[in-house]
Amino acid sequence: MLNPAIVIIAYNRPKSLIRLLNSIGRANFPKNVVLHISIDKSDNEEVLAIAKTFKWENGEKKIVVQEKCLGLKQHVLACGELTSKYKAIIVLEDDLLVSPEFYNYALKSLDFYADEEQLGGISLYNYQVSESSFYPFKAVDDGSDVYFVQVASSWGQIWTQKQWLGFKEWFKDNPQLDERIVPSYLKNWGEYSWKKHFIHYLIATNKYFVFPRLSLSTNFEDAGTHASTKGMFQVSVQQKPMDYTFQKFDRSLAVYDSWYELLPKCFNQFNPILSEYNYVVDLYGVKEIDRQATEFVLTSRVSEDAVLQFGNDLAPLELNISMNQSGEEIGMYKVENNTFEDVELPVTNHLDAYYKKREYSISVIIPILSADIDELKITLQSIADQNYEYTECLLIADEGTYKLIASLLSLFRFNIKYINVSRNENIAARIQYGFKNASSQLLVWIASGTVLAPDCFNNVVNVFSSYKQISWIVGVDESGVNQENNVKKYRVSSLTVNESLKRNELNKTLELNFFKSIVFDQRKNVTVQSLTALFFDCIANYQQIVIVSRLGQLKSGNNLLPIKEKKDLLLKYTYLSPPIVGIKGWLGFFIRKVMIVIGISHWYYVLMNYFPDVLRYDEKNDTFFYSKY
Repeated sequence: MLNPAIVIIAYNRPKSLIRLLNSIGRANFPKNVVLHISIDKSDNEEVLAIAKTFKWENGEKKIVVQEKCLGLKQHVLACGELTSKYKAIIVLEDDLLVSPEFYNYALKSLDFYADEEQLGGISLYNYQVSESSFYPFKAVDDGSDVYFVQVASSWGQIWTQKQWLGFKEWFKDNPQLDERIVPSYLKNWGEYSWKKHFIHYLIATNKYFVFPRLSLSTNFEDAGTHASTKGMFQVSVQQKPMDYTFQKFDRSLAVYDSWYELLPKCFNQFNPILSEYNYVVDLYGVKEIDRQATEFVLTSRVSEDAVLQFGNDLAPLELNISMNQSGEEIGMYKVENNTFEDVELPVTNHLDAYYKKREYSISVIIPILSADIDELKITLQSIADQNYEYTECLLIADEGTYKLIASLLSLFRFNIKYINVSRNENIAARIQYGFKNASSQLLVWIASGTVLAPDCFNNVVNVFSSYKQISWIVGVDESGVNQENNVKKYRVSSLTVNESLKRNELNKTLELNFFKSIVFDQRKNVTVQSLTALFFDCIANYQQIVIVSRLGQLKSGNNLLPIKEKKDLLLKYTYLSPPIVGIKGWLGFFIRKVMIVIGISHWYYVLMNYFPDVLRYDEKNDTFFYSKY
């Protein structure tokens, strides 16, 4: 039995490497397993230190630092050569996490497939999203725990010496992609991709990778040289031991081409009527049909004179054909002299959803008044923990303060920018500098020491993407508004802010308020002296909406104004004062001051003073909804 070495490919992501090594440390192993850590040359000494300090008690640990920076493609190719030394290897890039059972799966799959000539490798990873179309992918059931695809695995793969040698010898003579046979989506993969060449090899030699239905690895696509779709391909991993049911390639009914489309030979077994036709499969509507050499195409695209038709209600789409689901959404058409129109499929395209989410990038402005490293670290970590990629952080500080905190910033991998201001600039001015220099669609400021709730950014994007008319939101901890009449103190109307200021009850800093950038794009030339003045300027032009959701724990302190500035604000924004005469004013006064029934009183107070509705979270449907309270 082959005893594969574990080969880790690392570069300059220390936190990623720690996470991977910790998951390996929790896994189950036999004795005498080699752990080989290959580190591409960089200036990050922390990665080497992590590799050295990791305790490995299951066999030899070997650390190799490359003499020059290879880049991902050449680094993988170099590590593939280790198959000649170890006979079989498990390759893990540093942004992966593995199941506790990954090594046991590797042993059993290597034992079963040792003599399988049509295999180019074994995957630890289970696809749930197709890389060719970005639609959901789920292999059809054929009674086994595996399926086959004519693509290479890059998120945890196993190669034997024979499998790697086959690719190496072929690649030596075929260094360029043959665009006549490779899928067009590979053309968009960069020059650093080794995987597109391995897929080319699989197609040219009619070989496949075998994949588990329950993943033994997952990825994080941490910030780095090649990560671009963070979170899209993250999957659940196996947690407990299991007895695997493997299937030989020639008996499998779950074999997919390089477009992640089920092969006709498998469809013919499920639905014999299809065997009468010479066809190519294009259920997800992304293949170049005119490049196919077959007479027919089975597709979701619309054309004329279908010889067979099926519905599309079942998921995955293959089930509609295998179970002969009636309908007109999927058809078998002749290719020659036919035109095909794209249609919207009844399944989510994850790439479209990803870029829709990207529309709502977030700029976090942090005015730094003093170099409190501990507080800033807490705040930055809460940003890093958001699981929301499109985030930039703008630190507004004078040069001396920035020098004191610069070393801290290297610990975080999201986009952090520094804006230099004079030491004499107050906090309101620093925040305005941040808003003016932010590049995102959504803006927020927070003080050092403020901690964002783990789901803060996702909730904010949920609101702004669902309610296009909203420009400004503030969150209220749901635990504080369980009683209906407790919400009103958080709701602000432009007709009541003057009254609140007169009573010294208006303590508004705008911290952890989220704005569409248009609020400040249109007011870049407005200069205000305090945070309350900044609030007045916003409320004079936009409506604040309260959402009943905890967005974070504030750190900022009291913001009460000097008497002179308070008078200046009241004079400047006189038009925001509510009317004090007339039947409407008297009726409002009567309802607020006289009526005992708080619920009714609150209802009329809302009506008379134009308080906005609040947004409450519907946990069952994972969305927000408008409410009067």
